[in-house]
Amino acid sequence: MAGKPKPTNLKILEGNRGRRKLVDEPKPRPLIPTPPKGLDRVAKKFWLELAPKIENLGLLTEVDVSAFTVLCQVWARLTQIWQDIKRTQADVNAKAAEIETLRQSTFNLKNSSAVGKKTGELKALKKELLVLMREERHYMQTLRHQSSEFGLTPRGRAGLIVRGHGEDDAGDLLS
Repeated sequence: MAGKPKPTNLKILEGNRGRRKLVDEPKPRPLIPTPPKGLDRVAKKFWLELAPKIENLGLLTEVDVSAFTVLCQVWARLTQIWQDIKRTQADVNAKAAEIETLRQSTFNLKNSSAVGKKTGELKALKKELLVLMREERHYMQTLRHQSSEFGLTPRGRAGLIVRGHGEDDAGDLLS
């Protein structure tokens, strides 16, 4: 299966080995768009911190608002998932300690039913933790993809030619 098509500028730099006709690609104007309404607090903070840096490299343009919004929302959701995982893991540890304390106390019928109830609660917490970890994996994959699209990873920056500080041109993407 073929990868993404090479940008025209990269074909020119490499010498257009295929000798195919080169297309004139659109070059949207770089700018820092205002964060769209509806972003949550964490996503908006991420937007405001990152947008100027990406725009300064010529990697955020007027047509990238939707993709950049997704990146910011994914980051916000991931931070929430990490908080939920931390909280749920603490709940699992506390419930496990509670069960162990009940088991070590003098054993009688009352303690036996309490242990059974607490064990059911522990299983539910572990199931919740597993769901959160699966969701985290999904959002991490999305974050990696979106980050790469904006040159936010070393691999995503490989092959990019971007404008430097103070340059007026829009820069060239060569990924």
